[in-house]
Amino acid sequence: RQQPDQAAVLLMAATFISRLLGYLRDVVLFAYFGQGSLTDAYYAAFTLPDFLYLLLVGSALGPVFIPIFSSYLAKKQETEAWRVANSIWNVVICFMFFGLLLAFYFAPQLICLLAPGFAPETAVLAVELTRIMLPQAFFLALAGIGMGILHSYNNYLTPSIGSITYNVAILLVSLFLLPYWGIHGFAFGVTVGAFCYFLVELPALYQTGWRWQPFLSFRHPGVQEIFHRLLPVLLGLSVNQIN
Repeated sequence: RQQPDQAAVLLMAATFISRLLGYLRDVVLFAYFGQGSLTDAYYAAFTLPDFLYLLLVGSALGPVFIPIFSSYLAKKQETEAWRVANSIWNVVICFMFFGLLLAFYFAPQLICLLAPGFAPETAVLAVELTRIMLPQAFFLALAGIGMGILHSYNNYLTPSIGSITYNVAILLVSLFLLPYWGIHGFAFGVTVGAFCYFLVELPALYQTGWRWQPFLSFRHPGVQEIFHRLLPVLLGLSVNQIN
């Protein structure tokens, strides 16, 4: 558990390191492929899973979920807190699963919508890279909920390590696969990085007492409150993301 001032410093340091590694990741990408149709296809492919993650968890669910989950913990109602957490967890799993299936199937149409000026071969490559990177959104969504739970328990270290691990894994896997798979290896590295992010959080989540359960209750007051608060946040964020 970290004190507020320690947590602030830790988050700032982790954000700085993660951004630095993200910059290094882009340096490696452009060093190998330059700036052209390959990197255009890669960044277009990154857009769709990134949109799904940011819209649901990255910018919307976290600020809504954490206060409600923490309020149950503050009232010593840990059983109810876990009911809320598992309900939201399972909603996100279902939403992301079906959303990613649709995105996988309609990837050609979505790429044409996102990048209408691509040459046919670039569009085909963007579709391939999109389908490789789509699982990234699923693992980042799970990691986002895990981060909310850990923050509620004043554990800021583990999610910070996870965000750094995300970029480190992308770099290492990409550097290993680039000679064999080309830019497809970079896309695969993104998915592996997201999986590692979630994997880093699992031991700390188990220490809090969390256990996944196939529990889903839309009638639970905490779940209903989350959805009531989430709708206006989603509407505001969707306008920005779509723009």
